[in-house]
Amino acid sequence: MLSSFLSQREQQGAQQAQDMEIQNIECDDPHEKVRAPMVEVESYPRLIEAIPSLETDFFRSPIPEEERKEIIYECPKFLGMKYTPPPLNEAATSAVRKNDATFYGIQMALANLTRPIDDYVHRKLKNPSTMIQGNEDLEIIKSITIIALKDKKEITSKARAIGATIAAKTGISTDAILTQANWSSYYMFSSYYKLSNDSYSNITESVLSELT
Repeated sequence: MLSSFLSQREQQGAQQAQDMEIQNIECDDPHEKVRAPMVEVESYPRLIEAIPSLETDFFRSPIPEEERKEIIYECPKFLGMKYTPPPLNEAATSAVRKNDATFYGIQMALANLTRPIDDYVHRKLKNPSTMIQGNEDLEIIKSITIIALKDKKEITSKARAIGATIAAKTGISTDAILTQANWSSYYMFSSYYKLSNDSYSNITESVLSELT
């Protein structure tokens, strides 16, 4: 049984190594490094010139509030898009309202993030020669929107995680947090709450640093 398992592992390792060799042969970009199952691109002068933020700590380098507003509000609103989240529950306790307001702000930021993206597409489409089908720029923008905004389950989980972390930091009891956030178990809450959790530590610390 053990020998069969080890033999299977060796075959898997050999196959992975073979796949890596094939990928390395096919990878002709000197800045790309293959680390199965993904490709890593190292920074180089022209790339940094085009995207300076690549050399900054994304979550620990927030732009000033006024600059953020200028970027967002210089773009038009699009009538089909609902930018305002559902209203806050004014009947809730003051502590809950405070945390809900923070959550509301996160939702607003996510919604308004679409404005520069939508405006770029709108300006591209003013050119009659712009093709929609097979347009690489539009496909990338669509992918960004889906990943960042359309995955409701992922956004809800992260936003609830942030809200729960803020609530815990302000001294609200775990029982109250579990009730208000509709967590199904203490384990689920604690897995999101822990700042050491790799999946959520950066975004959680980023929000907490803005509040403290």
